[in-house]
Amino acid sequence: VDGMLTLLPFEADFYRHHSVPVVFVGHPLADELPLENDRIATRQALGLDEDAPVLALLPGSRSSEIRFLGHTFLAAAELLCQRHATLKVLIPAASALRHDEIQALLSHYPTLAERVQLLNGQAREAMVASDVVLLASGTAALEAMLCHRAMLVAYKMAPATHWLAKRMVKTQWISLPNLIAQQSVVPELIQDAATPEAIADQLYELLSDHEARLALEARFATMHADLQRNASRRAAEAITAIALGQSLEQHNAR
Repeated sequence: VDGMLTLLPFEADFYRHHSVPVVFVGHPLADELPLENDRIATRQALGLDEDAPVLALLPGSRSSEIRFLGHTFLAAAELLCQRHATLKVLIPAASALRHDEIQALLSHYPTLAERVQLLNGQAREAMVASDVVLLASGTAALEAMLCHRAMLVAYKMAPATHWLAKRMVKTQWISLPNLIAQQSVVPELIQDAATPEAIADQLYELLSDHEARLALEARFATMHADLQRNASRRAAEAITAIALGQSLEQHNAR
């Protein structure tokens, strides 16, 4: 190819290592989300107590993710509620169908259901309002990072899929915050490690350590700023340079 445009810095490093002309343009989502957000105002808009501990729970946007993660996430949240008497749980449903599926699962957890506010969409609002986010790996982890919220990534898949993925995927991490940072800033619990007990324990630690959460929020704000580069404009400039036969080096220097 004459040039690659990447959304994330580690992707550009890979292509550069293989002598492919590349420019890291930044991520459009980082441009879309503000560098500052208001947790208290968002809680007020959702009708939440300003001082209550809040967990945002995002089991995924696909039916298969709800099937593999739904009971595990809800069981973990129920265990956590037993240790946090005032905990509130926000669950944004990605669609009307996901809403119905989650509502059906909640019928098995009547005690937890009293603490849950099931939302239609509003995933970003749920994350901004929260203290901690529990989510499946994917774009949601990037959004939580760009909302500057501490998180736990947990993921389960079909056993055969996991067996194959372990042999094909060579990355040390699966979540985008860790891949961007190139270190473990976000805990990950995958497949058999993602038990309700292990998830509840990790979430309890995150909720209990206020200073660690503040430090992580500051770290994510810095990472957000690094990705906020007016990606659409930079992409257009790079494409123009490629079309005119110019070098991409000037874009890499910016």
